[in-house]
Amino acid sequence: MRVAVTGASGLIGRAVVAALAADAAVEEVVALDLSAPAAPLPPGVRHLVRDTRDPRLVHSFDGVDALMHLAFRVLDRREAESVNVDGSRNVFDAAVAAGIGVIVHASSGAVYGGHPDNPVPLKENRPLRPAAFAYPETKVRVERLLEGLSSRGSGTRAVWLRVGTTLGPGAALLFRRSALLRLSDFDPLVQFTWVDDVAAAFVRALHTGDARGAFNIGAPGTLRSSDIASVLGVRDFALPYRLRRALAAGMTFAHVPGALHPGFVDMARYPIVLDAGRAERELGWRARDDSLATLRRFGELIGS
Repeated sequence: MRVAVTGASGLIGRAVVAALAADAAVEEVVALDLSAPAAPLPPGVRHLVRDTRDPRLVHSFDGVDALMHLAFRVLDRREAESVNVDGSRNVFDAAVAAGIGVIVHASSGAVYGGHPDNPVPLKENRPLRPAAFAYPETKVRVERLLEGLSSRGSGTRAVWLRVGTTLGPGAALLFRRSALLRLSDFDPLVQFTWVDDVAAAFVRALHTGDARGAFNIGAPGTLRSSDIASVLGVRDFALPYRLRRALAAGMTFAHVPGALHPGFVDMARYPIVLDAGRAERELGWRARDDSLATLRRFGELIGS
């Protein structure tokens, strides 16, 4: 089996490429990204510098049997429309034209939105109520593209994984790797999943031939937002929601590198905890590390 991975240089993309390279059923991994790999590639991985919006993308899928689509950006609305929506549409059309049999796409738990009436945990049958900014809204729109692909009878099996907050090398959880900025007037339950566990879910979705549609991917257990800094051993800065949101908006407007979009501050007020029961039952997937173990592991990583 030959598997293509878009967004191969991202946090989850790197882990997915490594997991596929270690899979005896995978002959070759075609890793596609706009960025060149920062580290040597494992045996059996071939990297291509590609833009998902390129109409010639279909040629990169010659001989490919399956696609992992992880290319996505958190950008302003105009760029999100181009990269996230139009780029995904081009990728899916190219995959179908190339005869690819399965697409596994990285969606997000953000499609549920952060709302005060969110149940804990959320199941896949909950309504999608994304916050009003580009990242979650375009995640929903790409899911709709995959639903349309399935309904057209293309013969391509489509699976989308609604992934929760993922930690691993390079994860952007902290400010300058040494401080946590959180809300002082909200303290929701939070859930963390280690990146290798997330990658394992993609592999399970690939190999589970009857898997279709949406699957929540999240580790067992929760913590309070106010517990994170102490577990990590970092400084804890708690700001009122309005001040934290204004700070995020100002940094986003000024294009400060690593700035958090204010929409994420809005979502951080309320829990988005994912029920991964369907993934357990149908994919045979369960995270090895629960949320607390994941956070401790991340603390060890940043402290090393």
